[in-house]
Amino acid sequence: NQGTRLQVTISNIPAGAYVLVPEAVYLNNGTINSGIAVLVNTDTSGNGSYSPVPPTGTTAAQATGTYVPIASSGMAVYEVLFADPFSIETAVVTTIVAYSPSLNLNQPSTTTTAQAFGGFAPFYSTASAHEPQPLPFPNGVTLPVPRFAPGTVPANPNYFQINKCACNLLFPFVSATGGYDTGIAIANTSLDNLGIAGGSAAQNQFGGIQFWYYGSLNGGAPPPSQCTNVASPGTCPTPSSTSTTLVGQVPSGQILTYVLSSGGGQITSPTGGSANGLDNRANGFEGYIIAQAQFQYCHAYAFITAIGAGPLSAAVSEGYLGLILASSSLARPGLPPAEQLVH
Repeated sequence: NQGTRLQVTISNIPAGAYVLVPEAVYLNNGTINSGIAVLVNTDTSGNGSYSPVPPTGTTAAQATGTYVPIASSGMAVYEVLFADPFSIETAVVTTIVAYSPSLNLNQPSTTTTAQAFGGFAPFYSTASAHEPQPLPFPNGVTLPVPRFAPGTVPANPNYFQINKCACNLLFPFVSATGGYDTGIAIANTSLDNLGIAGGSAAQNQFGGIQFWYYGSLNGGAPPPSQCTNVASPGTCPTPSSTSTTLVGQVPSGQILTYVLSSGGGQITSPTGGSANGLDNRANGFEGYIIAQAQFQYCHAYAFITAIGAGPLSAAVSEGYLGLILASSSLARPGLPPAEQLVH
């Protein structure tokens, strides 16, 4: 009922991302491009009369070099128009993954791994479709010839995943017990005036910060994680909003301050400070903290001193820079794929 059809299906496309496929693909016999298959409109089974996606150009080179969004089903079907019957041919469908980042919506999603598989079309999974059917077909249903069983095993179970551009910070020792307290400052350094000419890849970003505690709270288990959340201090995840005053997000070029014993501190801004959205759950805690900022560029400072001691108080005190943990799964130029403890 149709020419040879090849289908590629990409499932679990992360929210906020989309995939583009070429309007046509070449068939190659190992030496030259020996045929061509064009993208066609079909039903969800890959069936239907020949209906090519309207081409952008008029030549094969234009069609194979022009990309269009894949159907909402995640399936692209190509029908072979010309092939070399005397050769074993290969078709490669090159895809483009694109997205427009939305930090306040946490998109594109970083929790989904896209999968890809291919096969022939049209395809059916019902038992009746796998059997020869005499004419007329039962119930007036006409199934195409030939028809195939659908692919069930992904050819690539990890086709692509989008990594979060976050900044992970380690504070190796903090204390809010035994007469001591710790203050933390985290700067959102995604704002600078260098630009590409100055060797900077920074782009203005904003986002909340989540704190994890490892150690002991008054001799027991550490406190649970908390996030900067002005609407409900300490609650995770940070609500989706573009309002920095509502959810406790740190704007580019600004700083979050946090005192463990009280949860006090603020988020600075050019027009004045706002609440940091944190509570005092770390009062009585001693151990280390890992903080994850929802922006890629950050630096931090921690200061340990006597509880309630001011700058003129006679007390033992110590300050240090927070250590940046570079994700081992995130490729960064010039850095090996391992934990990076740097300032």
